[in-house]
Amino acid sequence: MLSESIAAMISRILIVLIGFVGALPALAQQWEPYSELGDLYPAYTIAVANLVPDADEQKDKTLLGDLNGVLGITFIPAHPDTRVRVDIRSDNGLQLFDAARIDVVASTVGKKYLIRPQIVFDPNRLASIVQPVTTYITYILTIDGHRQQPRTERLQVRSINDCPYAFVDENEQATPIDFTFAAYVNEDHPWIQDMVEEALRKKYVNTFDGYQTSKLGVYRQVQAIWRVLQDRDIRYSTIDNVAPAASGVLSQHVRLLDESIRDAQSNCVDGAVLLASLLRRVGINPILVILPGHMIVGFDLDEEGEEQAYLETTLLGVDTRKAVIPANRLYKSLTGASVSQKVQLAASAFIVALESGTATFNRSKTSIRRKKDGYALVDIAVARQAGIIPIMYVGPHR
Repeated sequence: MLSESIAAMISRILIVLIGFVGALPALAQQWEPYSELGDLYPAYTIAVANLVPDADEQKDKTLLGDLNGVLGITFIPAHPDTRVRVDIRSDNGLQLFDAARIDVVASTVGKKYLIRPQIVFDPNRLASIVQPVTTYITYILTIDGHRQQPRTERLQVRSINDCPYAFVDENEQATPIDFTFAAYVNEDHPWIQDMVEEALRKKYVNTFDGYQTSKLGVYRQVQAIWRVLQDRDIRYSTIDNVAPAASGVLSQHVRLLDESIRDAQSNCVDGAVLLASLLRRVGINPILVILPGHMIVGFDLDEEGEEQAYLETTLLGVDTRKAVIPANRLYKSLTGASVSQKVQLAASAFIVALESGTATFNRSKTSIRRKKDGYALVDIAVARQAGIIPIMYVGPHR
């Protein structure tokens, strides 16, 4: 399980970002536009919009305004207690958000402040951006009652499918922001409920009751979900589409759920967020296990989260008819007295994915515990408690 909250992680990232901004040399002008990740990433913007501040984290006095903001300005006051008003407007064409304003006081001469008004982005608009686009942002600054010349700056907006998972500073030190993957887990997606109902219609399980059952009952529910994915013929795609660092940001292309279902293919990340969405829908808590160049999905076997199991989603659609299943107690429990080859093959495929996922996790758990670069756990229950909501479904036109 995660050893710290997502909100605490965000606070640490903010400190790094602000420190980076503060390390920049003094500019000829007193202020400059600021975008947290350079380009605007809709998935990250959605992920951090409702983060719950960590009550135990001391607020940095050079950060004024929205703790979760992604756009703003940096400002260096020339005299004490400078009154600053910042107005930010989005290009009328793309119209990412309504005009935003903030009034603050920058107290210390020569100190670099990061000022971010609360910007209410249109989540529907963000979720509908399926390819990179250029927009323009206008900044209007009023200093001690004197309106400055407006500045309009070009801003590159990335696709909703671009998931930033780390940014790299000038010293090549990476700071993970892999909690963004949790935004792609969408238990409220309408297609998810269809797949749950399909499992019930096919009687793969009599009911989905989450943890109101035994550990075997949890396994049966997860297997029912796995069988539906196999019935939909969703297969592993080797295309990972990891983007090179852009403006110091590492990102991964992630299909939204309807894209994975429609295309009947998924890479390890796509499959993990799809399976996690289904598990979350039926009341079983999923965990994204992030490894260098790979992802598997875990799930709690009990409501307290004291025991987990792990699945290798790249084995979706793989023919396991020739797989050798040892004297596996879980396999026998799942098949029972059934002599149906279909039931036995379904249980075999599920057990193979479980054994592979467990082996992968066991090889990596020390690195995960030590928080080595490229290793992380994203517990979806923790992410939701921290305020990370799903990317909304915008309709079949995608």
